[in-house]
Amino acid sequence: MVLALALKYEFDSSKHGQLIGWFNKTFIKEAVIERRFGRILREAFEHRQKSDYAIYIEYTKEEVESK
Repeated sequence: MVLALALKYEFDSSKHGQLIGWFNKTFIKEAVIERRFGRILREAFEHRQKSDYAIYIEYTKEEVESK
C-alpha cells in the first residue's frame, strides 16, 4: 500500500525506513491518514525485521490473531 502511494506521488527509495518516514511525513503528520495506520505500519515493519533477522522469534497465538 505504501509503495503504491510512493509510486503515485513519485517518491522513490530503496530503503524501507525512508519509505516509512516519507509516508509518516506526507500522510500521518499532515493528518491525511489516521495516526493508527502509521502505528500499524511501524509495528508490521518491526515484526518483519524481528522475524527476518532474529536468531529465534516466537509469537503467541493471541499475538498472531490480533493482527
